[in-house]
Amino acid sequence: MRHSRDHRRSLRRRHQGRRNRPRQTADAVAGTRHAASGRPQFLGYNLWTEAIATGADLIWRAKSHVYFVPTEVLPDGSYLAIMPTPREANSLSKIRRRYGRNEIPVEGQPIRVVEFTVTIHTDDGSTRTEKYRLVTTLLDHVHAPAVDIAALYQQRWESETSYSYLKPRLVGADVTLRSRTPDGIAQELYAFLVVYQALITLRVDAATAAHLDPDRISFLITIRAVRADLTSHTPLSAGRRRRAVLTDIVTDQIGPRRSRTSPRQRILRAATKYPPKNRDNPQHSTRTKHEIRITAPN
Repeated sequence: MRHSRDHRRSLRRRHQGRRNRPRQTADAVAGTRHAASGRPQFLGYNLWTEAIATGADLIWRAKSHVYFVPTEVLPDGSYLAIMPTPREANSLSKIRRRYGRNEIPVEGQPIRVVEFTVTIHTDDGSTRTEKYRLVTTLLDHVHAPAVDIAALYQQRWESETSYSYLKPRLVGADVTLRSRTPDGIAQELYAFLVVYQALITLRVDAATAAHLDPDRISFLITIRAVRADLTSHTPLSAGRRRRAVLTDIVTDQIGPRRSRTSPRQRILRAATKYPPKNRDNPQHSTRTKHEIRITAPN
């Protein structure tokens, strides 16, 4: 089958983007304290080494067929292992195929592996169980128990919440950037990001002062409290104004987050170049209860 020049160029750009994605992942880890990844295909010795060089603690998901030889099984059910170098992994793979035994790597990075299952019970009576295998740099099982690591893994979806804070809530769904040059657009985007970071810092400060999880502090309430302060023109000092804003934010805190799930839906629509909007396809959520069980290494 012959493809047009534009189609071949599009395929090259897509392939280049996929090759650069692991590099972008390592760059994104820089400057963070903890990093969780739900992409098991990203787990590899080279990328892992680059990521830990940034000083961040990592919790990454591994593919089900990737096997790590336990060097020590810990009391909480997790185990210590060594992530082999590519050369070491190749040698061990040959030994495994030829002799049917697993050898402990000599060269590699020390890791801790947490294997667990998550069983989800929904209000409609359905139940499903999924298996997970996480690799982490947190080697101390007392400081970071396996159950806590398993529960922390789902927090990676908070990044999606951050996108919703920034785009539809702060910037606005119908806002068009005013700049007409690349430099001007970059300046506007940086301005939005600066304001976003300031609001998030204020939100975390309010949660810390009230001994709450930041999830209990509404980002939308934070925006409204800051906007009300900026437009009130009260003759107070900056410190008193800040304390008043923090008080307003904490007063309107939201309740504990309920565990729930929403099914993925695929709706056939008429041919159009515009993608469907989420508000046009409402999804019904179901309350859930989930159980985490740490499993022993095979």
